Amino acid sequence: MTDHRSKSSSAKRVAGRALAVVAFVLVLGITAGSAIGATSHTSGAKATIVGNTATGGKLFISEGCSGCHTLKAAHATGKVGPNLNTLKPAYAAIIKQVTNGGGVMPSFKGKLSTAQIQDVAAYVYKSTH
Repeated sequence: MTDHRSKSSSAKRVAGRALAVVAFVLVLGITAGSAIGATSHTSGAKATIVGNTATGGKLFISEGCSGCHTLKAAHATGKVGPNLNTLKPAYAAIIKQVTNGGGVMPSFKGKLSTAQIQDVAAYVYKSTH
């Protein structure tokens, strides 16, 4: 004789676990997307851009950003990180991502000065907007 209660209970546990996994993946995707500034810069307000774009362009190359990111202005075709041309991240999001890292991207806090991070951010922002 088969115990229908144990099958029902087992099915509920599997369904509950599947739902938990789906929720986790959704949260992970949302968190990762916001960490890299996944939404385009759509605000009507102008961002205050601080940084030297010429220096930022040199740092973008020398720090290896071009190995991971696609950015037309830098002739970069990396495929590991997001395509910055299509992403068009907000200036503040670039500052945050370069400073703190996230996902597979390393943090540059302690490796680059605040001014150098602003230079890279200004370069990326002005190259994509």
